[in-house]
Amino acid sequence: PENDLDVPTARALASLLFTDRADEPVSAARVDEALAVLRRCESVYCTRSGFGSVTQENRRLLQCAEELGLLRPLPD
Repeated sequence: PENDLDVPTARALASLLFTDRADEPVSAARVDEALAVLRRCESVYCTRSGFGSVTQENRRLLQCAEELGLLRPLPD
């Protein structure tokens, strides 16, 4: 969500950041944008261990990364 506490850190570390309204599920358009970028990535790292009902679209992105062989383990 655009007001998440992690957004400032993500902005500092990421070359591109996708946010959406905090009080709404992630929009289909935003997911499509993220999928298009994800397909051009060399590697994907996931720092989450679970997804709630509001973050189900993030699970979809993770599954796509896995299917494309992009998902990498977090470094120690």
